Amino acid sequence: MHARLAVFLAAAALSLPALAADRTTETLFAKARAGSALDSCSSGASRPSEIVCNAAVNAGDADAVIARLADELSVSRESANAIAPAGLLLLLDDVDKPSDAALLDGIRASLRRTAEREPHRAPLIAMLAELAKFAPKDDHLAEYRALLPLIGDDAELAIAAVDGALYANDDVVLLLLAPAWSRAHDAKIATAIGEYVSEDRIHAAFGPLQLTERGVALHLPPAGIHADVAPRIAGQFRALATLGLSQLLLDSFDALPAELRPRVLAQSEADGVALDLAAAALLEGEPELAARFVAMAKPARDDHDEAWRRLIAASMPQAHDDAFEVIAAVAADSFPTPIRLRLFASFAERHGYPALAAEILGELWNWTIETPIAPPFRETTAFVEHRAAELHASDRAHAQELTHAANPAGLARSSLADARLVPFTEHHLDELASTATAPVVIDCSDAARVAATTHLPPNVSPLRMERRGNEVVAVTISSAVDPIGEVGLGGYWILRSTDGGTTWTPYYTGLRENMPYVVARASTLPLFDGASDRLRIEVDVKELDTSSITFPPVGLRLKREEHGLFLEFPLAELTRDSDGDGLTDLLEERLTTDPRDADTDGDGMADGVDALPRVAVAAEATPAAEVLAAVIKDFRLGAGRIVVGVADDATAAQNACELRTSNVADAVLFFVGDASLFAPLAAGRRTIVLTAGELDAYQQKFGPTYAAHIRHFAIDPSGTRAVLELNSGWAANTYRVTKKDGKWTAQIIGGWIS
Repeated sequence: MHARLAVFLAAAALSLPALAADRTTETLFAKARAGSALDSCSSGASRPSEIVCNAAVNAGDADAVIARLADELSVSRESANAIAPAGLLLLLDDVDKPSDAALLDGIRASLRRTAEREPHRAPLIAMLAELAKFAPKDDHLAEYRALLPLIGDDAELAIAAVDGALYANDDVVLLLLAPAWSRAHDAKIATAIGEYVSEDRIHAAFGPLQLTERGVALHLPPAGIHADVAPRIAGQFRALATLGLSQLLLDSFDALPAELRPRVLAQSEADGVALDLAAAALLEGEPELAARFVAMAKPARDDHDEAWRRLIAASMPQAHDDAFEVIAAVAADSFPTPIRLRLFASFAERHGYPALAAEILGELWNWTIETPIAPPFRETTAFVEHRAAELHASDRAHAQELTHAANPAGLARSSLADARLVPFTEHHLDELASTATAPVVIDCSDAARVAATTHLPPNVSPLRMERRGNEVVAVTISSAVDPIGEVGLGGYWILRSTDGGTTWTPYYTGLRENMPYVVARASTLPLFDGASDRLRIEVDVKELDTSSITFPPVGLRLKREEHGLFLEFPLAELTRDSDGDGLTDLLEERLTTDPRDADTDGDGMADGVDALPRVAVAAEATPAAEVLAAVIKDFRLGAGRIVVGVADDATAAQNACELRTSNVADAVLFFVGDASLFAPLAAGRRTIVLTAGELDAYQQKFGPTYAAHIRHFAIDPSGTRAVLELNSGWAANTYRVTKKDGKWTAQIIGGWIS
């Protein structure tokens, strides 16, 4: 008896370590307590993470965290022991994915084994979904797909996984919810789809409002009207307005019981929908209904709200508003719903601005119906998708009917179709013979020393600079012909002097920062290699992943990195000017002019002195050209930007060099618009006009380029007032231009910056 008891106690003692916190848990607990991870436990994480966070705040040790997890999640102590490391890991923001890969894999595997045997699995599924955020970008879907055998077609587990996969994209949400939706069109799943998926067709189709060819029906839960219903319906209304579906929006409002209507319009999700409903009523020919919706709308919050109220009032029968003033007010709003834009286009067409109406309708849609929703959700979204596709096609067709823009074929020939010029060869540094003596590091301090012996042009900050007798060369970076928004300083240039630095000639290299090279800020390789006909520049490959570009640029990534390289530039390649027009072939390539024709547009002026080298000059001035001249006189692409670029802290710390942009030449203006508008323009700076198609080809060839799109350009019949927007993709300004005493004056009346 005593022997059996002794054996039992020994076995129990041996099992205790498995029920207590292990070393990994204790280490992660200490790290969480030492950092700032516990400052807030309500950051929107999944429920298990919040429990771990609160337990870690209040608990004295890791064991207490495990005990609290077991109690609050109704799981065994052994399961809680497996959950705790995952929860603590999710609180840390300094997890290094490559070096911590084994730790991550171990925690995931332990949590998965626990989820397979634990009857109360929802919180564990949520945590596994949240752990997927540590997976490499390309493996995210694989991580979520691995959860499907655990979830099966259980609605509760599917929703738990979506809760854990907070901020996941639409593909992830639909992947996780598809099996449960296939089994049964559960109301909870429908609500989750509508709430978590941002795609407007799904957002409109999934919710209390059921949209079918038979009409709109309201399906309330068994509890009837409750607090959660109104926000979800408001979201459906907002999605329908974003899709521009005016009749469906009105039908949806009609389907609501009278007591629910004001509650829906009062929701933040439906902010401004009353005005969208008014616009829908006008588009459907019901002005009296539009007036009732305006009366339901909240008071105007700002000038944008007031502008749309003004448009709605001016669209009423018998209205006598100044159409241009209405257009100018509305044009200053940067992000209206498509349903309001459709009313704007209708108003512009009716009041004699067909080109403006065509532009609005032509660019109205940011998505296409060529990417249908995947099954099993397609059946529910099919009707909305079909109606949106019909409207999209109708608007496009009407835009083409209204278009009277100049024929792009009339533009000068572009060099965009030519093969890319490569003025260098790439080599590895180890190709060079090593010397017995210690190499000398050349950096920005040497550039400053050499610069002090020359007469550099103003506002030039050399990254590298060297001298050999009377010949001096400097490597600089400039955005003069590289408008790339907030994601870099531009392209690399060589400044060369043959008279000891008294006079300088800039030569464009054709290379942009991070596409793919970055000039090393410190190098042991001299620019002069002993020969007089070439330069050698040490570089690293740090190729920007353009898919990571956002505005403001946060989390820019590299897709390729390599070190220990140099580029050899024959001077003949940098200085070649095949047609003798004063522009090097490399510069002409970037300007899209023809390096084999000294006068690309055939107007009698050589490209080197022609401010509009791709638009033939027209003698007769036009109001449109005068308006453009007033607006672009002081316009700068990228003005006011905060350049972020790809982080390079290690290199900067190593040699204390600060990278600054240089003024090597007047910045070239790149516009997207109708070239005929520019023909009579006396441009003070070199200006390149592209079509939208040419800009696409330009970006395919050279990388992201944020030219200024000319939008919402309208001149009133008197020829004394105009409005237009210059939109660079990451920033935009709307201008009101007024003519008085024969002179046009431009004033910014709206704008935005990312």
